[in-house]
Amino acid sequence: MKLNLIYGRSGTGKSEYIYKDITKNIGNKKIFLIVPEQCNLSAEKKLFEISRKK
Repeated sequence: MKLNLIYGRSGTGKSEYIYKDITKNIGNKKIFLIVPEQCNLSAEKKLFEISRKK
């Protein structure tokens, strides 16, 4: 298992990159999405929306 760190300034597309990468690899391996507790629902919702578009 490897750990990827994605960092950058606000508005550079970090979250979009992560969600697209997750949906691309969702069936290939285990994926752990670690988010702050207050962002849990919005992260799940965004991942669901992006995976439905694919």
